[in-house]
Amino acid sequence: MGKKKKNKEIKIQHIEKPEIDPFIFIILVLTFLIPILVTPYLLENIYNLPKTLLIVSGAFLMMAIYCTRFVTGRRIRYPKTTTPVWLILVVCLNFISFFYTQNIYYTSVAVLLNISALIIFYFAALCTDTRKSIWILTAIAVSGGIVSLITCLQYTESPLLFPWLKTARVVSTIGNSNYLGAYLLFPLFALLGLIFLAKDYYRIFPAVLIILVCVA
Repeated sequence: MGKKKKNKEIKIQHIEKPEIDPFIFIILVLTFLIPILVTPYLLENIYNLPKTLLIVSGAFLMMAIYCTRFVTGRRIRYPKTTTPVWLILVVCLNFISFFYTQNIYYTSVAVLLNISALIIFYFAALCTDTRKSIWILTAIAVSGGIVSLITCLQYTESPLLFPWLKTARVVSTIGNSNYLGAYLLFPLFALLGLIFLAKDYYRIFPAVLIILVCVA
């Protein structure tokens, strides 16, 4: 009996190129730019207004992409679990912004910011996994390092500073010394997380930045 020859089928696997997630890209851009963005000589309020516009624009762009994908029938992400009670409480507390002040302008800005922050929080929770969260932590760390460096230069009255940064109080790119101190807590914890997640000599980078943030 002759041996039957078995035809070996060679399966060709098409390796799909990884697509850039637009939501993660926008979140990374916002994470990096918001703390350091200032607009001297362009806007009267060079600190708060550009940051507010960037936050609102980022939230609007993510909602536009999400709605476009839904309408065109493309695959979209959606939560597969029930909404946590604490998150519902946070959303309800944000309705206080509707009664922020009797000034309609500041009330509108507060409402717009809170809604935008909730939208960004939603997409960050929906699209972030372990690997992508490291990117976000790195963006927080680098941006915090830049703010800390400017803070140190401003405190020492360095001649390297731009003229608009030579103010009586140390405000860096945040615009308020109290807000600056509160903001620096975020890159501090992000850097601590990177130290535990990084391996070998990669830990040197977050360790150096932690010293800079603590000095600031």
